[in-house]
Amino acid sequence: MAQGVELGPKAVEKWFQKLPHAKQKVIKLHFYFHDIVTGKNPTAITIAQSNMTAKSSTFFGSVAMIDDPLTVGPEPNSTIVGRAQGIYGSADQNEAGLLMTMNFVFTNGKYNGSTLSVLGRNPVFHQYREMPIVGGSGIFRLAQGIATAKTYWFNTSSGDAIVEYNVMVPTPAPEVDVPRPTAQVEKSTDVLVATAKVEAKYVPPQVDENVVPIVEAEKVKDEPAKVVENSSKSNQADVEFDSEKK
Repeated sequence: MAQGVELGPKAVEKWFQKLPHAKQKVIKLHFYFHDIVTGKNPTAITIAQSNMTAKSSTFFGSVAMIDDPLTVGPEPNSTIVGRAQGIYGSADQNEAGLLMTMNFVFTNGKYNGSTLSVLGRNPVFHQYREMPIVGGSGIFRLAQGIATAKTYWFNTSSGDAIVEYNVMVPTPAPEVDVPRPTAQVEKSTDVLVATAKVEAKYVPPQVDENVVPIVEAEKVKDEPAKVVENSSKSNQADVEFDSEKK
């Protein structure tokens, strides 16, 4: 647990509402991640391990490649909305902690063809695990956000797992045109000089060399800075894949 930080999907949403870009719409995604390491068609396979992995209580050094289905509900036959493709590896010798490097590749609905990239630490036996969204493609270009994972089901014998994910990603901020000073090009004899338009010219003060200036520092009251809170509520768009069961 992060010291002094409240975890969980609701806590993350509350934190987002306090950000300077709180007026932006926030896309919220909810799905289930199926990590199957056994059977005829595993979706996660070990591709590397160290000499000490078998002796480690945390399987330190083990690396797996994944192509895990993402579904609307936790049931294995639930509608697939995408895939989690990438790698994870055991990167902690003291507890079960994975380094997650993967893409959420959406294959259904309005986000079909778009991706979100995740890079973070996943202490799998914690109730809630936060991992950063560090980028994306398609609708999610330049995405930044938070993916919160919570184990829904885990088989201690086989290692198969179903994990619930809540993802929050602010939509890109609208572009703002910033006025820039226009420039005039004046032709000199052999040199072109670009000068910006200036409304007023600086005139240096006239100083009498016979007069010694005396400057007294004004006493300034040490008042606390005024903080203006944004009271406007977050304009969020709840986007969730509808549950469908076969």
